[in-house]
Amino acid sequence: MFDINLSRRLDIAFAGYVALMFIFAAVVMFLIKDIQKTVHEAGTQQIPQSIYSLSMLEEINDINANVLEYILGEAEEEEEFSSNFEEFLRYRNLLADTGADTPELRRVDRLMEEYAIQAKAQVFGTYDPRAEINTQKK
Repeated sequence: MFDINLSRRLDIAFAGYVALMFIFAAVVMFLIKDIQKTVHEAGTQQIPQSIYSLSMLEEINDINANVLEYILGEAEEEEEFSSNFEEFLRYRNLLADTGADTPELRRVDRLMEEYAIQAKAQVFGTYDPRAEINTQKK
């Protein structure tokens, strides 16, 4: 009953190897599709989100420096403050376009709006380095 000749045994073994190769190829194809999806997501979402987030952080740093330098007597920093705040908002909008809209980002938006309002009212609205320079000249 189990008396199979040599060629039949080789055919069965070869068919088993072919089946294993097809299974291996199917697994590899599945993994390649998954990797392509991950790479595409990284290229279209994660990398731009990281770049825009870092750019926002740089603008926040510049905004802080503008306020400090204005207090130290550099009047032109008020214009730089406005320019940097606009850049911050531009990067924030670009970040939102990538689909990143988290509670943390909304909190950053709110805090930056409050910071800008307070800086304009309590720093730029109350202190004028040009007036101090004019007073020192007299």
